[in-house]
Amino acid sequence: ADGQSVRVRSMGSGAFVGEIAAYTSAPRTADVIVDVPSVIYVLTESTIRALEARKSDLAALLHRLIAVSLAEKITRTNATLKELV
Repeated sequence: ADGQSVRVRSMGSGAFVGEIAAYTSAPRTADVIVDVPSVIYVLTESTIRALEARKSDLAALLHRLIAVSLAEKITRTNATLKELV
């Protein structure tokens, strides 16, 4: 929006961001800006692969949580688009 920040969504504790880029190796399409003191954790591809190798059950749970997060985002986006049409 002409170089200005636009708030697309507010997120709370435990939110996943950047997961589409992580799964597709595509460039990220948004920036995340926090407006309260926050602790941010980064899961690198190598960390996820190591988790898959050593603790496959935990890795499967992580992938399921990310899938649920993506499904919720798609559902919200579809609702927003429906309102615009």
